[in-house]
Amino acid sequence: MRCSLTAWLDVAQAAVPAAIRELEVFAAMNRGPGIVDWPDVNPRGRVEITAAMLLGRNGGCTSYERARKEAARFHDRLAEIVEERRRAAELGDRRELDLAALVPVPRAVLLRGYGGGGRDWLLGNWGVEVPVSFAQGTAVTCRPAPRKGGRPRKGALPLFRVEKAWTFSAEPGFPHSWLATVRGLYPRLGFTVEVDGEVVNYVAEGVAQAAA
Repeated sequence: MRCSLTAWLDVAQAAVPAAIRELEVFAAMNRGPGIVDWPDVNPRGRVEITAAMLLGRNGGCTSYERARKEAARFHDRLAEIVEERRRAAELGDRRELDLAALVPVPRAVLLRGYGGGGRDWLLGNWGVEVPVSFAQGTAVTCRPAPRKGGRPRKGALPLFRVEKAWTFSAEPGFPHSWLATVRGLYPRLGFTVEVDGEVVNYVAEGVAQAAA
């Protein structure tokens, strides 16, 4: 499943440099190792649960044999990614966007382990169960802001969209619960989520409140 997240600001041309700096600071503050390193994490132990999901109405598999084969392939790759991230983090590697940098796992939950409450915490607070928590990012870009409905007010200055995107290449789904918390932490930013071609836009909370 391909997921992406874009953070953006719609600003007048004179404010573009400040908006670029704001997004660069947002990105710099939220780098991290990209893994919640619970010793008891065992992605291969989730095969049966994933197979059951793949057999569901929207899972895409019509037989248990195929579902289990697909689930085993997914979790084998996930186990490899967890181990790769573990080794890279030990060497000091930091990823562009770490979910734990923005919404950290409480120490008490870390001490209980993945099987002792960690998985349930991730599902409730991030919306995914995988402790590999990084995304690959692109450079900050600027383009004309998308036109909203209706004609622009007379004399209104054109707006430019300053944005930065991240691609989630390891998560089995998008961390929607995590994003809900992040939107509260950064009310000036708008966000766009794309999951398998379906796009959802979240207007900056500060802008929405001003318009209300």
